[in-house]
Amino acid sequence: MNHLIKHFALEMQKISSPKTPESTDTYTVIPHAQLVDTIKNKASERLDGIPFLSTTLTKDGGQMSGTLSFPVKNNHTGIAVAFANSYNKRVKVLIAGGGYTWICGNGSIFGDITTARKHTGSAMDVICENIDIVLDKVEEDYNGFIEKIKLMDEVSINNLVASRILGELRYNKSILSEREAAAANREWIRPTHFQERSLWGLYNACNGSLRSHHPTSSIHTHRRLYDHFSDTTDNMLKL
Repeated sequence: MNHLIKHFALEMQKISSPKTPESTDTYTVIPHAQLVDTIKNKASERLDGIPFLSTTLTKDGGQMSGTLSFPVKNNHTGIAVAFANSYNKRVKVLIAGGGYTWICGNGSIFGDITTARKHTGSAMDVICENIDIVLDKVEEDYNGFIEKIKLMDEVSINNLVASRILGELRYNKSILSEREAAAANREWIRPTHFQERSLWGLYNACNGSLRSHHPTSSIHTHRRLYDHFSDTTDNMLKL
């Protein structure tokens, strides 16, 4: 428990270190730490346990993405709230519901993605509303995620099928970069966490390859990846 509190403090210190630019009449800057603290306070009113905070910053600290994950009774997954923010107008505040795999630290985005469309004086009020919208559905979305995990695990695949799916993700869908697809393939061939020769095992190999994905598009890419595997699972179960 103490290590989670310490880790949370270190992550907050990291995202507080970049200089926050001044707001203007047309653009309200939301400090990274303020956004995370607001999500934590609202989520803690509904979800039990001490959350695990994971964040990624660009080199200049101007863009951030991350997840705030809460443990649940399931033995290897948890509920997560994903978020993104920027100081340079490239990314408006994004909030989305998701899940977390405790074994390997992979995050999954499967809930609706909400956006603060206007960064003006009332931006924080809109962000709070969006957090509530995500939290209203996150447990229902999470239960659907658990059911989808079971279905993914039922679909056994070999290396040939895995290669075909990785090719689709790289070349047809442009979800994975060349580097990410290669990393996912290595993890599939020699797994460090998920030994399952199933869609669930391949999904986690792909998910892990996105850890260094750019904060600007991280949430949307994770959602596209989940949707692709969800659709692939449904289609393969019909065969």
